[in-house]
Amino acid sequence: MANAINTRPARKYVDDLVIEDARIFSTNFAGLEKSYNGRVVNGAGNRTFCVNIPNTMATDDQGNDIPLSEAMINDGWKVKIHRNSDEQDGPSSCFIPVKVRFDVRPPEMWLVTGRKRTQITEDIADTLDGRTFDKVNLVIHPWVRTDPETGDPTITAYLAEGWFYMRQSPFAREWEDEQEAWDNEEVPF
Repeated sequence: MANAINTRPARKYVDDLVIEDARIFSTNFAGLEKSYNGRVVNGAGNRTFCVNIPNTMATDDQGNDIPLSEAMINDGWKVKIHRNSDEQDGPSSCFIPVKVRFDVRPPEMWLVTGRKRTQITEDIADTLDGRTFDKVNLVIHPWVRTDPETGDPTITAYLAEGWFYMRQSPFAREWEDEQEAWDNEEVPF
């Protein structure tokens, strides 16, 4: 029997994507089924969100500076483009869908409210849906696979780490300061 030759290309190594002050939208941390125009776009149990790609520069394989979104497309990320309805609104923005899975490689997720932080587990991940955040820092892990039809690398984005800084009302901040003062009082007995 002849030796088989593996003709599949080697998997490409791609670094984790780190985004500080990320803008996230279309959050579905609860994993609810979602439809658009009568078509299911997110099956039940699939926890996802989208994140805008920062308008920064990256270096390609030849050492040239190119937009980060273009470099990500070249690597195989599933980059989507927000088209502006009016060209006067400025340039279009790019984003990627990100999956959140707790079964294979659970992400480390934290909700920061004032001076308190809470670890987000699978059971309470849905509490992030519908929140307004002052700041979101993300580490997104690329899962690289080879497209069986084209042989090109394709990348699916998975959340590896997320820090979600919730926007607080002025009343909540005032209560937090008052609570801290109470906690620091000495008890006379």
